This record gives sequence, C-alpha cells and structure tokens, in this order.
Amino acid sequence: MVEKATVLKLLDAIERRLERLQERSATSLDVYLADPDLQAVVERNFEIAIQAAVDLGAHTLAGLEDLRTYVAQMTARFEAVGVLP
Repeated sequence: MVEKATVLKLLDAIERRLERLQERSATSLDVYLADPDLQAVVERNFEIAIQAAVDLGAHTLAGLEDLRTYVAQMTARFEAVGVLP
C-alpha cells in the first residue's frame, strides 16, 4: 500500500537536493573541476536525489510487481531517455 507520508517525504528529499544542485549550477566548469570539496557536495546531492527517486518508485510499486523486475525495467527506461549511459 502506498503511504502518502512516505511519498511526500521522498518528494521533499528530491526537491531539497535539486534546489541545492540548482544553487551550484552557476559554478563554472573550471571552478568545479578545481574544487574537490564542491565536487563531493554536488555528487552527494545527486546520489541522495537519485536514491530518493528509486525509493519512491519502489514504494509506489511495492506489491504490484517483482521488485527486481521493476528495477531492471526502471534502469532500461532511464537509459532509453538518456538519464543513464
């Protein structure tokens, strides 16, 4: 069963991380590449946003499909639209 509180929590986590990434989007590539701490912050925010999106999908589809099948299909869909290489 999909729990509204869980969905809202995950959506909030995604939104907060995307806002943090947006704040850093004006940083030039040269500055970004020269600052390993900034790279770590950006990478971690991506990781958390992606994990929350995966968790949201898993929560939404829990009980509807075999989770392994779902993850494989989700990965294929992300590749199809260019989110994953």
